[in-house]
Amino acid sequence: MEKILNFWLVKLGKLYYAGGLKRLPNNENSFSLEFVKDKEVAFLFIDEDIANHISEKCGGEIEKIEITSEEYSRLIDNHERYTNSEIEWEKEQEREILNELRTK
Repeated sequence: MEKILNFWLVKLGKLYYAGGLKRLPNNENSFSLEFVKDKEVAFLFIDEDIANHISEKCGGEIEKIEITSEEYSRLIDNHERYTNSEIEWEKEQEREILNELRTK
């Protein structure tokens, strides 16, 4: 029998926390958080207290999920592909800009 693992999601209405955006804050009260509709790419918290901290910052709530290690691996892969897609998108934009500049 496969062991069941406990994780927490931060939920804001129908959206799920996907991670903090990399920004330079003006002060301790300025921060950027990213939320997604797709639960499959949400960030999994291993610590309930940290999930509660984020939910308090955004006015959301936490949702406990119980999943197998196989499900955990799948969800972590989904989340990493999603967050890495921003880097790939930025690289693609840079390539397009460079190509455009070279053709002028």
